[in-house]
Amino acid sequence: MRGLGVGATMMPVFAAAYRRLPRERVPQAATTLSAIVQVGGSFGTAVLVLALTRRIAGNFAAHGFATHGGGTGQLSALPREELARVAPLLAGGFGYAFWLALVLTAVALLPALFLLRQQLRESASGPGGPAPSPASPAAVV
Repeated sequence: MRGLGVGATMMPVFAAAYRRLPRERVPQAATTLSAIVQVGGSFGTAVLVLALTRRIAGNFAAHGFATHGGGTGQLSALPREELARVAPLLAGGFGYAFWLALVLTAVALLPALFLLRQQLRESASGPGGPAPSPASPAAVV
């Protein structure tokens, strides 16, 4: 659901950003925004994977399971009766990572609400509203 929401909002956000730029700056802005999205997505994924692995390792250590090594090889070496004890620990790690993603999404919504408020204010002032100056922060990407 989160991916669908992000996918549905990226094009309108990019279009709004490009609309405020002079025509000759759009190619530079497209490259910059694309790089920001790629780096931000990779960074966010790395943060969530780090949180997940640290939480799972912490859960394992707290319940007396060895946490050296890792990966599925470590799980496949467990006796069948131990897997019932491991499953909730894994689920707890994934739950933590999903809650963290929800919190980070909520934090990201705050600037989006300010952008929406500005967009509504501009649309209320009409199409002849003031254009951004080339030195304004909104016109620089």
